[in-house]
Amino acid sequence: MKRIPRIVARYKALAEVDENFESYFSFYLAMCKFIDGNKQFFKDNLKSKWGLDILMKLDFQKYILESPDLSLVSVRQRIKESENLKSASLPMLINSYLWDLVRIYSDEDCTRCGNSMAYVKAIEKNKKETIVLECTFCGAAKNLDGTTFKTVDGDFVEAILPVTQDEILLALDQINLPYKEEK
Repeated sequence: MKRIPRIVARYKALAEVDENFESYFSFYLAMCKFIDGNKQFFKDNLKSKWGLDILMKLDFQKYILESPDLSLVSVRQRIKESENLKSASLPMLINSYLWDLVRIYSDEDCTRCGNSMAYVKAIEKNKKETIVLECTFCGAAKNLDGTTFKTVDGDFVEAILPVTQDEILLALDQINLPYKEEK
């Protein structure tokens, strides 16, 4: 019988606790508690690499969507069946689940690859914050007015953060565009 890495066994144990899947809030808190409870695996550099440090610090009351594009029943089943999961894939998987809880999609598709675009906040190295549309697949980004997003100094962004609907509305209002959420 194949030996399951300890961190994966602990991850699988999350599925045995009903409270972890009662709501999107409880699932978010369970994931954060799991990461905090396994500091030997989730070292600061690993959390930073996968953006877990940022996602764990969110005001979840403000950012978690009422009905995200995520089925907790399906997630629970995937966690139960994760014996072939490699421990190196765990941070990426948790990042994906946490983003699914907070990602607000637009009704636009990426002009590069045709996949969904979502609203995000790009933080530049000079700390300038810009709300943009980012492709959830290829990462192409454009400004809310449709122009290509470019940083002030032409460098990469320092961080990509989730945004609230209020932040989106404010940004769109500043450029006189209506809010178009995915249907």
